[in-house]
Amino acid sequence: MRTIRRFWRFWTTGLVASALWSLAAPLAAGELPDLLIRAAEGAPLSATRLRVEVANRGRGASVATRLTLFYQRGGEVTTTRAAVPALGPGEATWTTVDAGAPLSEAARLTLRVDDPPLVAESDELNNGYSVK
Repeated sequence: MRTIRRFWRFWTTGLVASALWSLAAPLAAGELPDLLIRAAEGAPLSATRLRVEVANRGRGASVATRLTLFYQRGGEVTTTRAAVPALGPGEATWTTVDAGAPLSEAARLTLRVDDPPLVAESDELNNGYSVK
């Protein structure tokens, strides 16, 4: 029975320590992702859609997250979202978000990647992008 207890204590302690180390190691090494919007342009043949380039300039991989478009017109703000896939360090992707109304009629268009925040990043303050 004593051997079984020792084995169990070693096995569970090893697993817990391993799991904690695998979570803490990238954070300690500064290997976090850093998502940002590099560009936004009107989508071809659409008055309501934007093509948006999202990049990860951090050292770590990100999980899948969202891109939010804030569309302001006549004192009202509406939001729409689009999916952003997981990105490795240095990777970028283009995604399309539909405002649901003509972009030309907006008083202000603002984009924000990782909204609401799902990804721990090295810089949380560079996720916004003003289109108009």
